[in-house]
Formats: sequence, C-alpha cells, structure tokens
Amino acid sequence: MKFVELSATGPDRPVRELSFSDLGARFGMSRSHIRNVLRDAEGAGLVERSGTAGVCHHLTPRCVASFDRFVAEALSSSDLSCSMAADAGVPGSG
Repeated sequence: MKFVELSATGPDRPVRELSFSDLGARFGMSRSHIRNVLRDAEGAGLVERSGTAGVCHHLTPRCVASFDRFVAEALSSSDLSCSMAADAGVPGSG
C-alpha cells in the first residue's frame, strides 16, 4: 500500500527516484529485502523499471487494477460482516 501511495500521481508516472536504502528506511525493511521485493514484483508484471540506471519504478495497470480490486473486496467484506452482525442482533453493530 505504501508503494501505491508513493505513486499516487498516477499509474503512468514513476515512483520518484529513491535508493533502496531510502525505501528501506521508509518501509522499515532492509535494502536487500526492498531490492528482492521489487525484483519479484517486476517478474510478476506488477512494476516496470525505467530511467538510465533502471532506478525508477512504474506501477503497471495490472498492479493498479489488483490493488483497486483488493480495496473493493475488503470494503465489501467489511460491509457484509457488519450487516450480518446487525441481522444477528449483535450489540453495537448497527
């Protein structure tokens, strides 16, 4: 989710150029873990590298759509859970 926040300017715009150390500090992870996660995400077609040294990362439309679906399903699940609790007469559920 934090990576999506970094690219909030749009899926066609790169996450600003940050070193693995900077990203690691922001996410509370090691440089090597950040590098491995981004490499795996690139292999899965979720991000693309660009720039002269390949240090800018773009979220692919597939990644953005997957994130949107995740949020929609999470909200739908929460709404369903609250509705079921209210129907069951659980105090404080609605």
